[in-house]
Amino acid sequence: MNRIFSIFLFILHFVALQSQPTLPDSCKLLFGTNLSGLFDWGTELPFVDMMRNCREWYSKDDSGEFESRMIDRMQFRSDGYPTHIPQNISGVTRPQFVATIWGRIAGWQLGDYTVFYDGRGEIDINVGVENYRRLDAQSYSFRLTNTKDREIQLIITKSDSLNPVRNIKIIHQDYLQTYKEKIFNPNWLNYLRIFKSVRFMDWGHTNHWSQKDSWLWDLPGIVDWRDRAQLNYYTWTTNKGIPYEVMIRLMNELDLDAWICIPHRASDDYIRNMAALFKSNVEIGRHLYVEYSNEIWNWIFGQAVWLDENFCKPVGTWPECYVPAIQNALDVWTSVYANELSKITRILGAFTGWYDVSNRVAMTMNANSFDAIAPTYYFGISEKSDSILDELGSRATIADIAREARLNMQLEFDRIQSIQSICNSLQKKMIFYEGGHHLTAHPFGELPSYENALNAIHRDSAIYNLYNEWFQKLRSLQNGNEPLLCMNFSFIYGIDAKYGSWGVLESIYQDLTIIPAPKYNAIIKNQSKNCIPTNYIETNKKDMNVEVLFDPNSNELRIQSIRPILITLVSSTGQVIFLNPSKQNKSLFSLDVIPSGMYYVRIDNQFYSKICKFK
Repeated sequence: MNRIFSIFLFILHFVALQSQPTLPDSCKLLFGTNLSGLFDWGTELPFVDMMRNCREWYSKDDSGEFESRMIDRMQFRSDGYPTHIPQNISGVTRPQFVATIWGRIAGWQLGDYTVFYDGRGEIDINVGVENYRRLDAQSYSFRLTNTKDREIQLIITKSDSLNPVRNIKIIHQDYLQTYKEKIFNPNWLNYLRIFKSVRFMDWGHTNHWSQKDSWLWDLPGIVDWRDRAQLNYYTWTTNKGIPYEVMIRLMNELDLDAWICIPHRASDDYIRNMAALFKSNVEIGRHLYVEYSNEIWNWIFGQAVWLDENFCKPVGTWPECYVPAIQNALDVWTSVYANELSKITRILGAFTGWYDVSNRVAMTMNANSFDAIAPTYYFGISEKSDSILDELGSRATIADIAREARLNMQLEFDRIQSIQSICNSLQKKMIFYEGGHHLTAHPFGELPSYENALNAIHRDSAIYNLYNEWFQKLRSLQNGNEPLLCMNFSFIYGIDAKYGSWGVLESIYQDLTIIPAPKYNAIIKNQSKNCIPTNYIETNKKDMNVEVLFDPNSNELRIQSIRPILITLVSSTGQVIFLNPSKQNKSLFSLDVIPSGMYYVRIDNQFYSKICKFK
């Protein structure tokens, strides 16, 4: 008589694995990526509306000067558009206009663009484009035939106070029919699909958050929820970053997990509402990694100085002095997620190069308030290597740079292992908040004498080989049944020997058959393939209409559901054994003979993504 195992998902609870199987090499590394910040000069252009990445307004008059420096005395609406144009300012002779600029347009798509807006007024685009002309009362068009070494300036020359110019959009001809429903550039999305998660650190303008001047720390008080980045604001390049609603939309549309950075000056009300927004709007099955700010020990960032002034100087001991800020922010998220903590991983950032700082902060934290410790995973060029390459100057080759980078790998790896020892002592998992290459000159920001070789390596097989070697070392750090999460530092960024060629791609329109992307290809090669973490089961009330039946004698797997579902059979090491090619109702599957052992059924539909365990 056949023995039938029935598993009803609605009665399953959290099930921890009884063993820690070793993952195959192909499953050990899971890559996400940091997204580049939004700047008018950037080459990572995620939105089809180019107005979203314009620089903030500056004032102009008819003097011929680039800027009149009257912007702080002008009047604006809550969406950032001027109440009227021109504006007359007391004591100032010339009427004032507003302008914005895209300082570099190398990443823009060639072709025809349309400029739309609401209201009554006039707009002038006087540099950088061809065939600029008015189409009707509320639109213009222009053409781009060349983007090299060009900028674009847009000026609002007239705006009616009763019906002011607002809601400006700049759309390429390819997206005129779809931009209202599809806000993300499809080229950008296609390149992003290789990643399993994204880190929104730069999207949220985490470094120097809410500071008008990056070097000002003595700003009044904290920021409440009502003052966050808003969806209807004319540009998303402000010091508050891209709105959270847009981050959530990307997660849901591309089925991505995400890493969220809590702003360092956010009030408890802000943090609580931020957590509630993500909890209510992120689709089921998506996971969040939550961190307080970014590199709060790094003195080049305003948050480090602000915390020192407000938390450390009053009490003394650094770095323990900023633990209360981390603790409080994570505790607020904990209270919001309450009995759903499995949906988030609470992160404690680590200073990879300074073990003592990381250890002291970790040991001061309440051990129950965080789940993981996150260092970086960079390899790069040391000061000694920089001196050697500098002596070679223009004679330096790609092979010279690769040799020096390879010689420094072990030192960087040793530093990572020291952070892992902290994780082990506290029984916390280790994940990486950013990493990849750090092939930059010393001091940072100076153009090296070996510029040509440093630029060339980013399109050469040498850096592909370096990445593969580095990833192989990282595999040795993975343990348990979950891949080691590695967040690549930068997604798309141009070649720049002075400030770093951080991107794994150079442009969203990069033709990989013409301009190679060896760093991007290395990630594809090493990305966890056909592997699903099987460390827990999480249930939901909407699971009640699914039933799993398995007969081990006949190897027959029966999935009963009233809704279309996608079924995956997974081994205990996370490798996919079987995947049905389409979503079907009341599915019946006969499996080939498989080895005895622990297996999992993953059931995915629009409501949930669950894993069931059976033998």
